[in-house]
Amino acid sequence: MASVDLKHAYYSVPIHPEHQKYLKFNWKGQLYKFTCFPNDLAFCPRKFTKLLKPINSYLRQLGHISVSHIDDSNLQGGDYDDCASNVLDTTKLFDSVGFVIHPDKSSLIPKQQMTILGFTINSVEMRVYPSKDKVPKIKALCTELIQNAAPTIRQVASVLGLLVSNFPAAQFGPLHFRDLDMDKTEALKLNKGNFDKHM
Repeated sequence: MASVDLKHAYYSVPIHPEHQKYLKFNWKGQLYKFTCFPNDLAFCPRKFTKLLKPINSYLRQLGHISVSHIDDSNLQGGDYDDCASNVLDTTKLFDSVGFVIHPDKSSLIPKQQMTILGFTINSVEMRVYPSKDKVPKIKALCTELIQNAAPTIRQVASVLGLLVSNFPAAQFGPLHFRDLDMDKTEALKLNKGNFDKHM
């Protein structure tokens, strides 16, 4: 496995001058406009993913296996040489269309274990688990929730969201969160959708 991260991916995508007028904002009395994809604009992740579709499709036609999420790509291969070929073709193609590979965030040498999108993937053991920095955070938030006699619905929802986001790495996770989720939903109904009320 290897990973390719695009440097300033959104800023590599220019906005047509006719459409820049829709991306204006005022800051400290000065009018600004975006000339490229801005961060935090709702449609940008979907548009950027669609923009990369032909690139990923071409790489698949070459026989390469890759999974992309916005500006992160996880590259795979049957063996070291296969993965190295995938890395070479992917980086060449991204470079040829004007993207810049982030050297610090990319892992261009094939490995059997790597962390991507908050999960550690081990191809020898065939396991996926939360990254090292996620586990203490999950434990701390769960401990805090258990020790709180009357947490807010928002606190419970936050912990539930974190737990659900880790389901790909927790085989039995879906079996153990439902009671708490149902309690949260019931408390939300009783409090007319107010997340700041206590349970």
